[in-house]
Parts: sequence; structure tokens; C-alpha cells
Amino acid sequence: QLHDPAPSVIETIASKQDQQRYKAALARLSSLDRDLIVGAVELGYNHEQLALATGKPTPGSARVALTRAIERLVAEMRRA
Repeated sequence: QLHDPAPSVIETIASKQDQQRYKAALARLSSLDRDLIVGAVELGYNHEQLALATGKPTPGSARVALTRAIERLVAEMRRA
């Protein structure tokens, strides 16, 4: 089972400066990645809700897509 990275992202964006970096990095991602991250991190959607909101066929595919989206977000935040 994969570790759900969402808590570490929430911790990462705790400070004001990190929030600005988060928003700037989020804006550079695809709309699907943004929808997945905002749904999970900001709205608290579970994998089933993410699948429904993003058109993913299963909660498992939404989980994998979210994990990859968060990896891209972290890479973008490190670039800033």
C-alpha cells in the first residue's frame, strides 16, 4: 500500500511563504493535477470523491494520479 502524501503537503504549505510557493507551483501544473491536489488537500476529498470529480475510472486510479500530481507539485515548489 502506498503512503498517502497529503499530510506532508499540508505541512509543507504551513507558512505564508510556503503558501505563496504552493500557489505559484500549483498554477504551473495541469488542470487535472490542480483538481486532484485541491480536491484532496484543500477540500478533503477521499479517493472515491476524487475519481468522481476528475473522471478517473476507479478510486485506485485517482489515488495513483494524486500521488503523481503531488510529486510534480513538490518538484515545482523546489524549483521556485
